[in-house]
Amino acid sequence: KPEGADAWIVGHDRVRAPHALFVHWGTRPHDIRPKERKALRWVSGNGFLFAKIVHHPGYKGDPYLETAADAAVRDFPRIVNDIEI
Repeated sequence: KPEGADAWIVGHDRVRAPHALFVHWGTRPHDIRPKERKALRWVSGNGFLFAKIVHHPGYKGDPYLETAADAAVRDFPRIVNDIEI
């Protein structure tokens, strides 16, 4: 919990994982172009592939934070009742 805070905050650290929101919410189809180089490069098999543009098909997303929050609310009574005092 952050110092001085009254509650925990759940979210994404956009510095460490700037892609997290796209993984969670998904994306529409879009083009990917290099920002500072002439081509994109990625590992494939035993070497590299290069392209000036990639047509990304989009991604439906994986709303893992919502799934976890729903499970926490659903399972909370069981977790509390299973605690041995």
